[in-house]
Amino acid sequence: MIVVHARAPAVQIEKEFRLVAGQLGLRFIFLHEGIDADAQKNAFQQRCELVVSTTGRLVNCLKDGSLNLSKVSYFVVDELDSVLEKKLLPTIEKAIPHLRSGCQKLLWATTYNDEVEKAAKSLCK
Repeated sequence: MIVVHARAPAVQIEKEFRLVAGQLGLRFIFLHEGIDADAQKNAFQQRCELVVSTTGRLVNCLKDGSLNLSKVSYFVVDELDSVLEKKLLPTIEKAIPHLRSGCQKLLWATTYNDEVEKAAKSLCK
């Protein structure tokens, strides 16, 4: 699962992933604003190898119980520095308890500072 702070990076990841997914037989779901939420939730009925979500759509799906993170093997937060700038860390922290024990967490940031380090330690407890 890849979590991003806004719709634009989610769309960019979707575009790139579509280029290779068909050739590899990978199934994926993209959860972001601008796509009908009910249609996205219906896609959960099928197995997939990748879920890409904005923070807002992730929390909405967790709240209504439509998304189960218990089988997620890798939880990636893209652009952690942007997540922090937009004050979205508490949103991502809400997803952590839903992950299975042993889930690998990967955090990407273009800048590294004390705030990013503190957030990384918090998310990777």
